[in-house]
Amino acid sequence: MENVVNQDDRLIATLNETDVATEQLTQIADQIVQSYSYTLDNLMQRIYQDIVSNKDSSDETLEKYFLELSSTLYFIGAQVEHLGISNDYAEANFKEKFNRAYLNCAAEKDEKGKSLRTVNENNALAAENSKYENTVSNLQSRALDLLKYKVTSAQTMVGTLSKMISKKMSDASLTMNSSRGTAE
Repeated sequence: MENVVNQDDRLIATLNETDVATEQLTQIADQIVQSYSYTLDNLMQRIYQDIVSNKDSSDETLEKYFLELSSTLYFIGAQVEHLGISNDYAEANFKEKFNRAYLNCAAEKDEKGKSLRTVNENNALAAENSKYENTVSNLQSRALDLLKYKVTSAQTMVGTLSKMISKKMSDASLTMNSSRGTAE
């Protein structure tokens, strides 16, 4: 029974450690993304406040945000590419560090010229020696995915704003046509 309690304690400690590390890594990823998406995030927040929360938005408000969001998406496209370049570099840096560590480990021979370690041992050592570069590469990749998600969501909002503008124009046209019919 004591062994089960020990295992439970280790499991809980490992979960807590994972939660702390995950929180730290999430904060870093969020900082990376926010440095690229600050303008888009602020605009989407204003759209939420002025249109989503306010069910009766004016034509002028819809048109203003449609134009502003379309323009912001144009400029954030370059930001996506910049983060992509950073992601590519982080991935290449990780691979280079891993490969160097692997080759250094594999090059170590005993007095008979035989490798000191198995392939799996060399892989484990190389992975350990490049774990920080791997973490940075993964963070950059996740940040790029998150930035792309934000852009996709903003593109969806552009489509939604366009449909809202079209509906208002259609409703206005119907109202105008029906009022003409009763006036005649």
